[in-house]
Amino acid sequence: MAQLTEQNPVLTGIVPTYVAVAATDFFVPLKRGVGQKYLLHFKNAGASPDSVSINDPTSVLPAGATGPGATAFDVVVSVVNATEKMILLDNIERFVDPATGRVDIANSFITTVTCAVFAL
Repeated sequence: MAQLTEQNPVLTGIVPTYVAVAATDFFVPLKRGVGQKYLLHFKNAGASPDSVSINDPTSVLPAGATGPGATAFDVVVSVVNATEKMILLDNIERFVDPATGRVDIANSFITTVTCAVFAL
């Protein structure tokens, strides 16, 4: 499990930093509040797709939700091999675990997959 660090784009620009993903990652959002947005950018240079699962601990679980143990992931996005995908979390409070203060992310494929987290 690895902690991802949020990056804060500014008007003059930033040089983004991408880190290798682990099977389970998390980040602690420094900017909080209803409507606070975050952008997750995944790059998959591997030969297999990566199913990115983002835990939604605050919403009622839909029928058929899946996940390890008692945790159900409500957002699952496929990052097909040799592609990139950006995921907008348009209300960070939905994804913050009230017990830990963090956002938990799981990856099904980790070889040559990188990620960056941006607070908007």
